[in-house]
Amino acid sequence: MSMSKSSPARIKANRKYMEKAYKRISVYIRNEDVEALDRARGDQSLNGFITEAIREKIDRGKLPEE
Repeated sequence: MSMSKSSPARIKANRKYMEKAYKRISVYIRNEDVEALDRARGDQSLNGFITEAIREKIDRGKLPEE
């Protein structure tokens, strides 16, 4: 008999960490842009590609002045 790798306590701890360390966002993207995005990202995950693009823009200093 196979044991579950994640106990309820581990699941609860992971969820608590994720809520503390990350912000979940939802994005609406036009269908034609999704197709281009899929081609551009290749084998990279969608989340990884979008996160990398955001970091690159931040690093280039393309943010409005505060």
